[in-house]
Amino acid sequence: MLPHRWALCSVLTALFFAFAPHWARAQAPSTGPHFVGPLAVDSAYAPGDNFYQYANGRWGKRTAIPPEGYISALTELITQNDALLNDLLSKVIVGQYNHTQAGRLLYAFYTSGVDSLLSPQKSRSSLQQHLKLIQRLRTKTDLQHYLADQLELPTNRLMGLYAVDDVDTTRIVQAVLGRAGLIRPLKYYQPSSMSQPAVQEEYLHFLATLWTYLGYNPTTAQQNAARVLAVEKQLAAYSDSTTSTRRLRYDQLVALFPNLPWRRIYRRFTIPPELPISVEHPRYYAGLNKLLAVIPLPDWKLKVEADFVLYNMPYLGPQMARTHYNYVQKALWGSQMPYNPQRQVMDLLTDYYDPYSLADILGDLYARHSVSQTDKARLYRMANRIRDVFTARLKAVDWLAPQTKQMAIEKMRSLSIKIGYPDTVASMRLAFTTDNYLANYHQLFGLKRRKYLQAIGKAKDRTAWRRPPWSIASSYEPAYNGFIIAAGSLKPPFYFPEGDDALNYGAIGTLIGHELSHALDNLGKNYDVYGVKRTWWTVADSIKFTQKISPLITQYNSYKVLDNIPLNGANTVGETMADLTGILASYEAFQQTDQYQAGKPLEGLTPSQRFILAFAQQWRASYSDKALKENVQSDVHPPEYIRVNGTLSNFPAFYESFPVESGNQLYRSDFSRIKVW
Repeated sequence: MLPHRWALCSVLTALFFAFAPHWARAQAPSTGPHFVGPLAVDSAYAPGDNFYQYANGRWGKRTAIPPEGYISALTELITQNDALLNDLLSKVIVGQYNHTQAGRLLYAFYTSGVDSLLSPQKSRSSLQQHLKLIQRLRTKTDLQHYLADQLELPTNRLMGLYAVDDVDTTRIVQAVLGRAGLIRPLKYYQPSSMSQPAVQEEYLHFLATLWTYLGYNPTTAQQNAARVLAVEKQLAAYSDSTTSTRRLRYDQLVALFPNLPWRRIYRRFTIPPELPISVEHPRYYAGLNKLLAVIPLPDWKLKVEADFVLYNMPYLGPQMARTHYNYVQKALWGSQMPYNPQRQVMDLLTDYYDPYSLADILGDLYARHSVSQTDKARLYRMANRIRDVFTARLKAVDWLAPQTKQMAIEKMRSLSIKIGYPDTVASMRLAFTTDNYLANYHQLFGLKRRKYLQAIGKAKDRTAWRRPPWSIASSYEPAYNGFIIAAGSLKPPFYFPEGDDALNYGAIGTLIGHELSHALDNLGKNYDVYGVKRTWWTVADSIKFTQKISPLITQYNSYKVLDNIPLNGANTVGETMADLTGILASYEAFQQTDQYQAGKPLEGLTPSQRFILAFAQQWRASYSDKALKENVQSDVHPPEYIRVNGTLSNFPAFYESFPVESGNQLYRSDFSRIKVW
């Protein structure tokens, strides 16, 4: 796994609109030399004493440490990716990628968002169309149906249904009902707040602006606001911040809360009828069930109308967007960010962790722009070959019980591999216009919300990407038994599109092997083939595993930084074991290639030497003393120079490829070299 604090590309969308002119002309930055060679090494260091410095010393001498105290191949790549992605965005928003489906969608959505800041009439018209649906609710049964419909609408909801991957107990996505219904945080409905007239008047004034916007006269707007607050007070009486979860089957839900639309919910989102729902706040749902029977329908219609308008205020032009920001984001939630309506539009293009954004489309455009299908296919072939090697190594293990070994092999064979970018993006089915921001957002939200809720009762989606393709990311996900290496990482010195097999197996190949190893490390072994957390190793297996990794802990305990700060080998063992297993598996896969078997030198280096140099050079890094100390104290990854030297000291091919003899600092005898898998 790459060090977490440098793992993601830091796209600063807030600054996008302040780019200096040179940004608009930015080209993909130079990646520097694509190949290792004799001129890349620092011959002042003997490879057997400090291979890290031998491989990276020249880079370190010419590279200044920035004020934040850390620079590495990763941070250099982050800078490159920021420039690349920002350049891509600058072209997308002026239509230069409209020859692609992704480019057209992004351009239309962005244009509609910016135009709505000047001319929100069509967005307002879309809002009115939905409000007519609310006005057509004639009976409490209509209202019940609308509560089910609410679950996939962009609105504040009376029922909080969520799809949750319960990694500890099951491979099935579970349904959870959380507390809902209130526009403000619960504390504002407590007696201490309700007794403050100014707090309540501010809220009533805010609510009244919703109906003033819709064309009601001030008196009616104020009356409607008071009626909504009265409904919310009654809902708040059944709300509390503590949970007392009950797992209830469909028949129990119907019996306990008959006024809630269970049949419509189960059918609408294809929830298996035998699947129970975890109700986190039964008291709230009992109260909602009761209030649906006693509060008049007109008051409920005002409540759901207010919920819908409030949620959609940011998409209704500058006046409503600013009103929403000032009250909801600033007054209620304490935001310190300056008001910036353009930022919201850009966030919906770039925020991959917003489940209702277009960042998946931007990621697809970025990835296909930066990683070819040929490279992607090459990387998958490498990954499958390395996995086959790892599987063969598992078969040769003699210290696992037969049933444990078989399950470990099955886990490795079924492990989900995600490299580059997803093959398909569901959002590509959308069809935006350039002049209706709200309608575009509703279409986007509806598609993603339905997909999210329809996952309930299904197996966890192990193919889903949980990181943006532009990120500098490499990680194993134990709950899904899979790993991801995103497109942002697929540049030198991690992947060389024009490079030979030695470079790529030595760099990205060892990362692939590293992530595969996490499936069976001290954390990964606690999850089964489906990503469910359970014990599937025997006690004897676990004891033997501890014995296998103990020498690695001892080895890394012996390293010190800044002369007197020792590493914690137990803290880093998951990563150090992955580094060692990764290089062993990747090298064995590399030995199957034509290049290795031909043995022909290139740039004055044998294939094995190029492999080892590529491994070392991807971990180039420089620290200030303060940053190095913080790394040792907080990171599960050892400092890069220790990762390189510690790993190579246990790597047999290192001794065959470079002059490493007894007396060299990195030398370990055959007997003392460590191997776990």
